[in-house]
Amino acid sequence: MRDWIKEAESNLKHAKNSLELGFYNWACYSSKECAEKAVKAVYQKLNIDQAGDSVSNLLLEISRKFRVNKKYIEYAYELDKIFIPAKNLDIQPSHLAKDKYTEEEARIMISYAEEILNLCKNLLNKI
Repeated sequence: MRDWIKEAESNLKHAKNSLELGFYNWACYSSKECAEKAVKAVYQKLNIDQAGDSVSNLLLEISRKFRVNKKYIEYAYELDKIFIPAKNLDIQPSHLAKDKYTEEEARIMISYAEEILNLCKNLLNKI
């Protein structure tokens, strides 16, 4: 479980560093990875097998066991939506993936990931 949280924190740091360097697609990608790993830490602590990498699906399942504010589910949906184009060049209409994301989008995704990470840390303290 601690490994998942450490990896999530590492992804968050990578997202913030990518933001500072202007690689907004990587900031978005790493934000989603942070949230996913944080949620998977909760699954591991509960001894539940997790399937897939959709943060929203994983978090919805956790919300059946714990009270999860709707805003976190909405953040997870946004992270899921921005993730696929951020890492796959072949679905971009043209130009580089890094040119398809804005600084503001990256900042928002980082904030969503950070909030989901904190939510998961709080849940882990209750288990």
